[in-house]
Amino acid sequence: MKVSRINGIEDIVDDILCVGEGDTYESTVKNHDRDFIALLERCCEKNIKLSPKKLQLRKQEVPYIGHSLTPDGLRPDPNKVKAIFGDAYL
Repeated sequence: MKVSRINGIEDIVDDILCVGEGDTYESTVKNHDRDFIALLERCCEKNIKLSPKKLQLRKQEVPYIGHSLTPDGLRPDPNKVKAIFGDAYL
């Protein structure tokens, strides 16, 4: 069965990430919210239950699969770097 992807939505195992894109903060938020609503609608259609306590809405920076996603791009997660190298590289 082929499942169509929703723009701006990435998933790995049981984590779902909704990423907004735009030239301004306002257009980024609008894009994010549109994709987030599409995700919620898809979950309702497929009877997928989400955990409200895991929801982090409109975060500017999030740790994700060993990296830190920021408005400036992908960076190594500082906690992972510290776990490997200690405080020397922070």
